[in-house]
Amino acid sequence: MVELSIIIPISNADKYLDKCISSVLNQTYKNIELILVDDGSNDYSLSICQKYQLLDKRVKFYHQDNNGPSSASNVGLEYAIGEYVAFIDADDYISEDMYKELMALIKKENCDLIISPLIHEFIGRKNKKVFPSNLYYYGLINNSSVDVNKIYPLFETSLINGPCGKIYKASTIKEHQLRMPEEIRYAEDLMFNIGYFNIAKIFILQIKPFTKKNQVL
Repeated sequence: MVELSIIIPISNADKYLDKCISSVLNQTYKNIELILVDDGSNDYSLSICQKYQLLDKRVKFYHQDNNGPSSASNVGLEYAIGEYVAFIDADDYISEDMYKELMALIKKENCDLIISPLIHEFIGRKNKKVFPSNLYYYGLINNSSVDVNKIYPLFETSLINGPCGKIYKASTIKEHQLRMPEEIRYAEDLMFNIGYFNIAKIFILQIKPFTKKNQVL
């Protein structure tokens, strides 16, 4: 039984994709499936996905015409069989113990969602600068009694906005038929997270950053 389904929507990401996929497959936590969904790439992303599908039986690969990142993510959700679901952007990579630590914590606390901060790598012409995300709150949070003034500022940061660095309960997503909104192509992951936050009863903010996100200065 697969415990964790990891979905990577892909669009023209061949510069980063090898590093991203390798960081997932080299996790110390092994009970995963990796779902790669290529959204009509016209670079080498397609061949990279096919390579990893042949190399590792945990990899599932799907290809579609260019329908946008929401559609690609939703294809991944459709085929995911894990008890939990995670997303990674194709230009990100993660530390090798990320899922081992996050899965241990989410199962121990039996919560609906776990969130870890990101490390932003700003790549300029001469050097690379690294900035950790700010955390406004840390610990186990009961959504029915939380002080909203401590939570809503999080939505102004990438800590909440994107799907990376998070683990969701698949049963919660399926029960409430949550999907990425395909009618928009910007902040669609934020809309998904807002919908999930409205449903989640208990979640955790983890203080240790595991995901590195590439951004160009």
